[in-house]
Amino acid sequence: MRKATTGSLHIYIMDINQLTKVLYKEYASTEGGVSVNFREIFPFLNKGDRYSHSIHPYPAKLIPHIPYFFLNNENFIRKGEVVLDPFCGSGTTLLEANLQGINSYGVDSNPLARLISNCKTEVLSEKIAYRKLHQIISYAPTVIKAKNPQFTNIDIWFSPRVKDELAKLLVSIKQINKGKYQNFFLICFSALLHKVSYTDPRISVPVRINVNRYAQRSRGRAHAEELIERIDKIDVLSTFENICNTNIKRIASLNDIENLGETKIISKDARKLTNSLRSHSKLNNDSVDLVLTSPPYASAQKYIRSSSLSLYWLSMLEGKSLVEMDADNIGHENYRKDSIKKQLVGIKSADEVIEKIFEKNQLRGKIVSQYLLDMEMALDESVRVLKHGRCLILVIGNNKVCGYEFNTKRYLSEYLISRGMVLELELIDDIKSYGLMTKRNKTASIITREWILVFRKR
Repeated sequence: MRKATTGSLHIYIMDINQLTKVLYKEYASTEGGVSVNFREIFPFLNKGDRYSHSIHPYPAKLIPHIPYFFLNNENFIRKGEVVLDPFCGSGTTLLEANLQGINSYGVDSNPLARLISNCKTEVLSEKIAYRKLHQIISYAPTVIKAKNPQFTNIDIWFSPRVKDELAKLLVSIKQINKGKYQNFFLICFSALLHKVSYTDPRISVPVRINVNRYAQRSRGRAHAEELIERIDKIDVLSTFENICNTNIKRIASLNDIENLGETKIISKDARKLTNSLRSHSKLNNDSVDLVLTSPPYASAQKYIRSSSLSLYWLSMLEGKSLVEMDADNIGHENYRKDSIKKQLVGIKSADEVIEKIFEKNQLRGKIVSQYLLDMEMALDESVRVLKHGRCLILVIGNNKVCGYEFNTKRYLSEYLISRGMVLELELIDDIKSYGLMTKRNKTASIITREWILVFRKR
């Protein structure tokens, strides 16, 4: 037995199923959510490098503790069943499901996210991976002609030497047959880009390191100068090799898991769940056993911009501009002026706030109203494919827009309840990393807590 803390509630638990019963009982006796510190309950997950979770950085990643709790829990899902994450990002939920012998479906509009999710859940032979790595490292210096990707301001991010070495390395990676090994090394290449570019490592979106933002002889300026000097001298090939060596060990650790579940990326759009990426046929009604996801926030994170360097280098824009690809994302912010008009969403509490936001800033009003309309479509799809009697779990936070609280948790709850879903549990987990969301304007706020909402389909 071990001690766990859930807010003011101190309990001794034997297993997760027992803890779940305690949380339901506590929730039934309170008017608000039950505070839960998942990091204290599962301290062994705090080390941050569990299996293949860390093969590639990604903004606003869901902590593994939350999916671990629900996916090891017979109250919600059992081995061999299927969990859907319609906003899978870099695949935290998908991997945790597979580790428990549960199959998973992933959906994401960002092609880099889809590639990461595929790679981190794909088992590789350690011996073959090392052999192919040796081939890549040996061949890259011999490449004579290699084209750099053509995108605006590439010279801001990469020195001429680094650009040339990256281009040769990419040619060498693509000599490997297409498939899971090439995809793995492309992900390692993507992870390399921020290490060899002049991007500020503290910020998720590409921002060039700027020594002039710091005072002379300040610690910040000295650190920025050291970073630039290190990047100017960096050995691209050896840095790539180190990344690959670490990631091969991470992926190879999946070979130790018995009855590992399988992941399938089925769609680019949570608003239209298909059988596969190349299919137009919808995923069957009542076909998944659990939906567990952390949706994007309204006006809070630029996922495509965060991935822009990788999208350019790996030619993943699918014939679109960066702005056009961003427009495929729920919660995007790029709208033509002639498309900006007030629109209500049919959720009374939300419409009242949208009216106020629109009066202060029409663009922000458009962004948040369209976000909710898109989320309604996505939630409809998740409910459609969820089996009757099974659960949909949302991990969501609130933020401020134009100084007004945008209570996403309340709006999405009201919508799901109107669609016949029953809210049966609310948990609250404080976010310890204040870097989860980016505070980008004076009227925005940093999200400091997450709500975990459990709905059941009647």
